[in-house]
Amino acid sequence: MNEKIKNNIFFFSGIAALIIIWAVVSAFDKSGFILPSPKAVVVELVKKAVTKGFWIDAGNTFVRVILGFLLACVPAFVCGVWWGLKPGAHSFFIPLLTVIKSTPVVSVVLLFIFWFGTDLVPIVTCAIMTFPQVSSAVYSSVKNYPSDYLLMAKAFRLSLSAKIKYMFVPHAKNAFLSSAGTALSQSWKIVCAAEVLSLPHSGLGSSLFAAKTTVEVAAMFADTIAIIVLCGLCDWCFSLIVKKFSNRSV
Repeated sequence: MNEKIKNNIFFFSGIAALIIIWAVVSAFDKSGFILPSPKAVVVELVKKAVTKGFWIDAGNTFVRVILGFLLACVPAFVCGVWWGLKPGAHSFFIPLLTVIKSTPVVSVVLLFIFWFGTDLVPIVTCAIMTFPQVSSAVYSSVKNYPSDYLLMAKAFRLSLSAKIKYMFVPHAKNAFLSSAGTALSQSWKIVCAAEVLSLPHSGLGSSLFAAKTTVEVAAMFADTIAIIVLCGLCDWCFSLIVKKFSNRSV
């Protein structure tokens, strides 16, 4: 038995164990009000999946996640390279980055509701809250570039643009892809939390809040599982991109 098959067996065994524990615990709640059974949640999820509204909600949330993710990662990569080359610039932005990292998502969302429309709040919140993580990873990669290669570049009198293009950017790419993968998972959490608070016209977070308002616990679990599955699919697709474009550090 090869390692891949063995890992898959452990993976699906872990899923089965979670479902069994869930079913056993939910059996003590006869009403299903506190913890509905896996069967009740699956039935609710199937009911949602055959409706047009569910896919509109899922599609809108997906678009907000991707837009927020891209709005964070593109400038984060540029800033990370810049800060690695100019540590003084990074020091200047440290207070702002610290504020962003320390501020709770709920505070950011409630503030942005006054500044942006409800449909834009999840996107802007996602972009701002994931920016520090990606930019810091790229900055550290550029800052810690091997000194031997820097001496060689100096000996050959490479221009700054050549160093950035052929040395720093390729070297920072792996750090960027790694941090971006983590940021993508966080983007789903941030966007859905922002949707619950800002209540845009359509989205899985808005659907989750509606289920909470009407005390439909099974529907809440169904929406949560849908979010987890979509997040997992995005992570899997991104991992394929990483395998294709990642390279060894320079």
